Formats: sequence, structure tokens, C-alpha cells
Amino acid sequence: MNTVSIDYSLIDRCRQSRKVDSAQRRIRRNIRGFTRAMMSAFYLIIVAVAFVMAGAVVVVCLLSSPALEVKSIEVTGLKRVARQDLLATMDLWPGDNILARNLEDIARQGLAHPWIRDMDVQRELPHKIKMHVVERTPVALVHLDQFYYVDDQGVLFARATAEDGLDFPVITGLDTKNTIEASPGSRQMLEKAVGVITFFRHNKNMLPSSISEVHMDPVLGLTLVLEGNRTPILLGSENVLEKIDRLHMVLQVLKREGRRHAASLIDLDYPDRVVVRFRM
Repeated sequence: MNTVSIDYSLIDRCRQSRKVDSAQRRIRRNIRGFTRAMMSAFYLIIVAVAFVMAGAVVVVCLLSSPALEVKSIEVTGLKRVARQDLLATMDLWPGDNILARNLEDIARQGLAHPWIRDMDVQRELPHKIKMHVVERTPVALVHLDQFYYVDDQGVLFARATAEDGLDFPVITGLDTKNTIEASPGSRQMLEKAVGVITFFRHNKNMLPSSISEVHMDPVLGLTLVLEGNRTPILLGSENVLEKIDRLHMVLQVLKREGRRHAASLIDLDYPDRVVVRFRM
């Protein structure tokens, strides 16, 4: 009986060789896959850069194209402000590229003009920019180091000039603009003074004449002085508008009795009565 001898070392070497071949094939496949991935990423980067460069070229062309120059600037709502002054404030002129200007920046620059209260800016391609502005309307003069206009929101916005008009009630009792900014109490009292002036502008029949002056005092509050009659009318600082009805009734009684000009003081700074003092 023949005996067959098996060389197990040879079998092991064959197995090891096959494992090595298999590992090498996997490595080669991984290298090929990685190479393909890198090439794909490289191509994508090239395409992305090409798109960005093409976009940049398009943007440059649009921002320099004569076809998109501003040819018309329409401004509505102006009464006191000169159109050219406003355009200069915004540095906006015909010939500017219509896409190069940011509309919010234009509006912000326009609002830097002291007389401009609000502004809406729109773009109509290819050549037109439209703006509607709301100007501030002065309701009184505030006497500080100089006279300043104040609007119905209590905002001091420009120095008063004869050109823009000086025929307004005068608010006195403040020292500087810093006083208003630093003191909440002064700010609130100024807003009340403006509120009283605005109310009587719309209800002129409640007073025998226009308001000449509103004096602000941290202790006494608001005091009115009417044109043609220097009799102080003390309103105080609380519930000011509620005291107006009583003032109207008192003035009617004084007129009926012919004693309006004989009064030296009308004091409404009481919750339940009015005190009138007469000249001796």
C-alpha cells in the first residue's frame, strides 16, 4: 500500500501567497478609487472656479455697463429741502450705475439730512430710481444757545433761520441740547410741551390767541403765555392735556366778565380747581 506524504508547508505558502495577492488587489482598487475621487473633486473645483470667475465677469460687466446707468431720479415729497441738496447728501447722480448703489445705504444717507424724517427708495430697471421723502415739520422753536426747530415728536433737528421761518411758539427753560439728551425728565417735559402746542394748533378756537411761549421748569412744570397777553397760565407737569378743558372754561368766563386782561395768573396745577389771581 503506497503512502502519500502531504507537504503542509507548501500549502501554507500557497495560502499566504493568495492572501498577499488579494491584499494587493484591494490596495490597487483602493488606489484607483481614491485617484478617481481626487480627479472628480479636481474637476468639480475647476468647474466651480470657472463659474465664480464667469459670475465675477458678469458682475463687472453689469456694474460698468452704460445700459444700466441712472438716467432719471424721481423725488417726491420735498417742500423745504432742495432736490440738489438731498442728492448731494446721498452722493447720488445721473450716470451712476443703478446696480452699484445699495438702496438701504441711499436711504440711510438721505435720513442724515436734518429735515428728512422718513424715506422710501425704489429701483426701476434699467435707468430709474424713485424716492419718496417725508420732511420734518417744525411746530415750535426751542431756545438754547440759539433757536432750534423741534417737530411734533419732540426731535430737535435744525437751527432756525429766517429763510425757513421763525413764526412759531418758543419753548424756553432748557440750557443746552445735552440737557435734553442727558435728562429723561427734560425729554419728557419737552414732549409734553410739544404735545400742548400741537393740540392747540389743531384746536385754535379753544384759545383767544396763539401760544407765544411755553416755559419749562423742573418744579412748576409747563407755563403758557399767549400772544397779546402776558398772563402766565400754569399747567404743571401732570395730566397736562386733561387741564385744557378747564382752561377753556376759565377763559370763557373771564371773557364774559371782561376780566381776561385783569388776570395776573391762571393756575391749573390743582386736581379739582383753578386759581385765578387778579392785578390790584
